[in-house]
Amino acid sequence: MVIKILSIPWFWVNYILLLLITLPFPILEISVNGKKIRTAPIWECYYALIRFKVDKKIIFVLVLHILLTFFICAVVWSLVFITSKKEESGVLDPQNNE
Repeated sequence: MVIKILSIPWFWVNYILLLLITLPFPILEISVNGKKIRTAPIWECYYALIRFKVDKKIIFVLVLHILLTFFICAVVWSLVFITSKKEESGVLDPQNNE
């Protein structure tokens, strides 16, 4: 089932769009002496990667962003895939609601 989902082009379109939509959200918090100074949106981490100003925290944030987004997209597509298979087999027949 996973291979079938990954072979759907719309899965990858949705995945890329979800990555782009989540870019302005903060996932990294900068603090000094335990006091929050500011939060950094995800796009700043990608920008730091492009400028080769990379440390372990930025790599962790980028990997977390990519994997978490992939997981969310895969779960949603799995649910859609399972539901569509049940409809094709006739288990979920919307016209036969008695």
